[in-house]
Amino acid sequence: MQKKGYLNADGKIDYKGRNFVIFYVGDYDASSWVSQTTPTLWDDPNRGKVPMMWCISPVLAERVPMALDYRRESATPNDYFAAADNGAGYLMPGMLQAPRPLSGLPDGLNARVAHNKPYYKQWGLTITGFIIDGRAPPLNQKGLDAYAAFSPNGIVPQKVPLTSLHGEMPVMRSDADVNEDPVTAARIIYDRIQKRKIPFHWFRNILKSPSWYVQVVAELKKLDPKIELLTAPDFLSCIALI
Repeated sequence: MQKKGYLNADGKIDYKGRNFVIFYVGDYDASSWVSQTTPTLWDDPNRGKVPMMWCISPVLAERVPMALDYRRESATPNDYFAAADNGAGYLMPGMLQAPRPLSGLPDGLNARVAHNKPYYKQWGLTITGFIIDGRAPPLNQKGLDAYAAFSPNGIVPQKVPLTSLHGEMPVMRSDADVNEDPVTAARIIYDRIQKRKIPFHWFRNILKSPSWYVQVVAELKKLDPKIELLTAPDFLSCIALI
């Protein structure tokens, strides 16, 4: 991190007036999207030119293991994998926390951990790129403990503070969806950054090509050269050091 210029000699974040950005490259929470977009979006010749956090549900290994395997075999150093919403399978995890007034069932967090751990281990995942809380309660201490057990390098829920640490797990609140053309998308991102009080920013993009991301980054640099797109590990490591 020091060699990359993100930390100073004292181990503190060296902001230099910069705003750091990460993109949730999604939404790969269905096998059809993963399989159909592999030859069209994944094989885009511009993939690898900018950091991209590909968020794919690892449970899709039950449906399209060949696509998950191919993407890892052909990934560049700028392609990083994280779990899609909300881990190994889609649900609102706050609804697993006791008390569960709708179902009356006991706490289901241990079952959630047991389900996720093998998939995260199989595919080398340590980050959950997005957690949709929806109408469920926010993750409580036990809910956060559950995610820390299989997603120790970070999670991005909706109903949490802007940035925090749960033990050693970075936690960041999700922000805006941006899916417009590159020029408009860059302007939306720039405007949103100006309104936020922290130098860390997460944006979700759905079924966008690597070429789109390259163009968005180029447009952002025109608006503000100090907006910097990071890899997922660097971004979340910085949050852990705030």
